Amino acid sequence: MDSSTITGGSRPADDPGVTCVGLRILFHPDPERVGEISPLFDFGERTEVLVGRNAPAFRDRDGQAVAALASAHVSRQPIRIAHLGDDTILDAGAGSLFVGLTRLDGELKITREELLRGLALGLGDRVVLWLGPLVEGAHRDHELVGTSVALSRVRKDIAQVADLDVSVLLRGESGVGKELVAAALHRQSKRATGPYVAINMAAIPPSTAVTELFGHSRGAYTGASGQRSGYFGQADGGTLFLDEIGQTPNDVQPMLLRAIESGEAQGLGTRAHVDVRVVAATDSNLERAIELGRFHFPLLRRFEFVIFVPPLRERKEDIGLLFLHFVRSELRQVGESHRLTAPDTDRQPWIPARLGLWLLAHDWPGNVRELRNLAKRYVITNRGRDELVVDEFMRTALGCDLPASPAEVSPSDAPRASRNLEAFTDEQIAEVWRETGFSRDETAKRLGVGPTWLNKRLDQCQGVRLGKRLSADEIRSAYESAGGDLHRAARALQVSQRALVLQIKNLQLEL
Repeated sequence: MDSSTITGGSRPADDPGVTCVGLRILFHPDPERVGEISPLFDFGERTEVLVGRNAPAFRDRDGQAVAALASAHVSRQPIRIAHLGDDTILDAGAGSLFVGLTRLDGELKITREELLRGLALGLGDRVVLWLGPLVEGAHRDHELVGTSVALSRVRKDIAQVADLDVSVLLRGESGVGKELVAAALHRQSKRATGPYVAINMAAIPPSTAVTELFGHSRGAYTGASGQRSGYFGQADGGTLFLDEIGQTPNDVQPMLLRAIESGEAQGLGTRAHVDVRVVAATDSNLERAIELGRFHFPLLRRFEFVIFVPPLRERKEDIGLLFLHFVRSELRQVGESHRLTAPDTDRQPWIPARLGLWLLAHDWPGNVRELRNLAKRYVITNRGRDELVVDEFMRTALGCDLPASPAEVSPSDAPRASRNLEAFTDEQIAEVWRETGFSRDETAKRLGVGPTWLNKRLDQCQGVRLGKRLSADEIRSAYESAGGDLHRAARALQVSQRALVLQIKNLQLEL
């Protein structure tokens, strides 16, 4: 496969603004404080910090110093975080500390890999923090809400290519927000004053795809009483966003390729030259579709830059800001924006910390779209109520039992991630890993474990190959043996195609 089909996307080491490890406020009695950060230490530094009611100080979204957590429900007895280089020690001390949904008594050793992924910390029953890498910069731009490392890569990619007149392919799971990235590319482009036309290829009947895309002349077919320019004509001078491009009818794909390459939109009885930038998106495995003859390789190769939009489970530190963003919007719709006013000291906030901890424990298979829908349901469920409905809501919305307060959570209440690491043998894990096509999500589901547990076991498991450990020579050899087919190469290497693509980018290989 031509390397042009896998270009684009930043490597973690290239992310702008990633300077250190620190804390983010994900949930707080005062919603205005959600998103504040507190840098703690550099990755290579050996140090110790204390976190409690009165320290450390946090910065607001503009980078200005604000205050410590200052919540009466956070203990004055701080927790201790000792960074030792490769490992970090988290010591609960005499305070009330939850790591995820599990109460921590004593110390917990955190590896560098776990720290890079980040983890949720519940303090008292009012505040939820995220400990992990920090990214400096605006928490919201291009309508992309969040401060995560994963989202910073997307922002960097947008800035890298937005002003260039090249076609872009957005890849990512359903519900991750690819349409927002497409709109951001248009707004930041030289075509921003031109039209922006967005269509879903899966919603266009194959029988009318040609006329829908490229137009038709009067009398071109029975019932064609007038001339139509088609979506390419409507987007002339601007951007055309083709969502679910993998659903493009097979016989239309050569016409689409010609329109992208030469600007020639040939409909039924019409032919026009248009000036259109095409941005496409897919959650499909286009390489597999090519093998099956359902997608044309030249069309895939025509996209000169690829942006990978991460799933929500890889940017959980954004859940606090995202949930608050969606809840605010829904509360305005029902005329109850006052719900988010910071409560009196003894009152529970309208978004309780225990709800936040469960949101962070969820795997979010539906990604940001699922979170947005859940926020809407939460607002509707509690509309006009004096007493919050939280437990029942979580049981019906996410299918989990919610303790009355974080103080009542015990390790036995924790979700799948608390399972003992030796619950399965290496052979059992390796067998499921192969059966699921080396998918972390599917492996976790079959084993009944959480992503943190699985990631830790995969790192230790004999008989499991991980993409991040592949050498350049191994990749080149497998790629050549597979005749340039990434899908076959990934199978031969016993890793997922996505993991292989990421490692190719990490090693900056030219294939």
